Amino acid sequence: RILSLLEQYGVLILTDFLSKEEITPLIKEYESILKIDDEAISPINYPQGIAKRIEFSKLDKKKYPNTLNTFSRDFMKRVANSYLGSKNHFNHEIYVAKDEHEEHNALNEMHYDKLSTLKFFLYLNDIDKSNGAFEAVPSSHKISQEIMEFYKKRGKKIKNLPNRSLPKELSEGVAMEAKAGSLIIFTTDTYHRAGSVEKGKHRMIMRGHCRKNPMPKY
Repeated sequence: RILSLLEQYGVLILTDFLSKEEITPLIKEYESILKIDDEAISPINYPQGIAKRIEFSKLDKKKYPNTLNTFSRDFMKRVANSYLGSKNHFNHEIYVAKDEHEEHNALNEMHYDKLSTLKFFLYLNDIDKSNGAFEAVPSSHKISQEIMEFYKKRGKKIKNLPNRSLPKELSEGVAMEAKAGSLIIFTTDTYHRAGSVEKGKHRMIMRGHCRKNPMPKY
């Protein structure tokens, strides 16, 4: 069922994926990760708050057991294996971010990712349009894949693909408003964007990245 929806729409949301009892200890690790840089955790340039990248294979299992367990779930592996093939790079990196109010930035523009990725996008607080609800255009991955194929056949490099011009035939994005513990699963071939965060509000998210083997590169 999940795979069928993913192939049809490119995006879906599972509400109440994590219980309140699972979210509380995960938030503690999330807050710790945002304050630390080490062998596994590194800062990234992020235009809408603060964010860290985790090299998942190097993450300290004793310090971050809930992060490890959340993004090692058999359910996620089954989805990734079914969608990408069994030799994929499963949640090889995790992005942890706290989005706060910023003026309009690149994250707020509708786009597809030039490097195709299957993402498991977890809300750690209640999210609506006022604090940056993720938006996506259902089924738009089919059009973006045609666009990418068109340009690749003509020799255009991946880094130069035109990925920020929303085709006229596509509708506006659907805002994924949901409670803490909800999980969005989507392919980044789908046109998507981060919603704007109003002053005084914030968005807490963790996001696992899965890619095909061999790893796509620029």
